[in-house]
Amino acid sequence: MNQHDDSLTSAKAAALEHKIMRLEAALAEEREGRLRSSGTARLLGLTFCFAGLEGLVIYYADLLGEGENIAQRVTDLWYLVSLPLPAYYLAGRFLIGKRRLVALGWPFSKLFGAE
Repeated sequence: MNQHDDSLTSAKAAALEHKIMRLEAALAEEREGRLRSSGTARLLGLTFCFAGLEGLVIYYADLLGEGENIAQRVTDLWYLVSLPLPAYYLAGRFLIGKRRLVALGWPFSKLFGAE
């Protein structure tokens, strides 16, 4: 009778172990999904901020630049127009975070150097 109890206990232990593994996998998938959605929200917010900042820089370059049309005035101050891009890159690395960039996938983790 004791051998039967041991086999029943090992079967229950195996079933519990399998259930724990499934729950851990589901928890990891849930964490990954939360990281991905959080990373997407941060990336979109940062992109909107970048677009707004770039718009302001182009507006002021249009006001302060020299030339007959907007293209000439903006290209006259090209160095001002290019300033938001490194700020976007640096802010993206720190505000989004390495784990979120990895969760977002290859292009973003490669772009922001998270790999």
